[in-house]
Amino acid sequence: MERIRYYITSLSIIGIFLSSNIVYPWGYWSHAGMTGAAAREVFNLDASKTATKIDTFKVNIKYDMQVDFGKTVGMGLGILGTPGVLESFVGSIIDVTVLKDKFRVDHTMTYPVLDKKKEVNTLDKIMREAGTHPDSFDAKTGLIGEGDMLLGHIYAPNGLGFTDIMAEFCYNNAVKAWMKNEDESFVWLSYASHYIVDAGIAVHAEADYRNLHVLQWQLRYHTFTEKYVSNNWKKYKATADSAAKFPLPVCDIGATVRSLAMETYPDLAEWNKAWGQSGGGDYQEGDEPANVKKFDEVVKREIWRCVPRIAGLFMKFKEDVIDKGKK
Repeated sequence: MERIRYYITSLSIIGIFLSSNIVYPWGYWSHAGMTGAAAREVFNLDASKTATKIDTFKVNIKYDMQVDFGKTVGMGLGILGTPGVLESFVGSIIDVTVLKDKFRVDHTMTYPVLDKKKEVNTLDKIMREAGTHPDSFDAKTGLIGEGDMLLGHIYAPNGLGFTDIMAEFCYNNAVKAWMKNEDESFVWLSYASHYIVDAGIAVHAEADYRNLHVLQWQLRYHTFTEKYVSNNWKKYKATADSAAKFPLPVCDIGATVRSLAMETYPDLAEWNKAWGQSGGGDYQEGDEPANVKKFDEVVKREIWRCVPRIAGLFMKFKEDVIDKGKK
């Protein structure tokens, strides 16, 4: 009976996925702020308006995330209590019949971004801007429909999502790009930072599709919490700048992202309790947490988890690629 109930719950949750766009970014300013803080600290970037303008160049994002979807999602269903052959088969059926080419991305971006309003003309600004961009090209890895960004972004500790793989993919491309275009390398590093940041926010790390109650929380609070952080980034900036001064060593990039998600995993209930809203829907300008002090404490803790790891990834690149190239 318990297994039947679990099976029905699993199917219900799949239904929610197929009908919902559930992933939004931390928000422009929070992603840009955390990436920028780490970049300035590690690379000593000149953020002034008088810095040398950077010529335009193109960055091509090309990858195929069609990597064993049955293992990633099907094996996590646990329909019969423990993941096994049936779960893998279910995952492969979803892979073949629903997703088709959703994981294949071939997308080109131009830098500086051709938008005069943003005035992206220094390396500092390019890195901050690039830290927000995976939400556009990685929308192609959504479960169903453009804009979901489900599997490309979220890293749930139970195995849903490719955030760990994507962080490593972007870092490796930064290494490859270094000899031909240093500026492009920094853009790739900023892309990698985006996935690290998302692994450090509770509504990403606790995207548990096997727990209907938790998933409903995630659907309800995701937009509210992330938009508020972005819209109020000025009061979190000093926290990010301080955290950037303490880079954490990064050896295995994928493991770093997964460990961050595991640390963040228990925080969703605390995060949502501090927000205190009971309704869902879209964030409205002016919406704020019921307990602002508690909410700010949680946000600052997440920043202190994310930024040292971003700085650590940048430090790894500086030591392993830039400094070695100078010898």
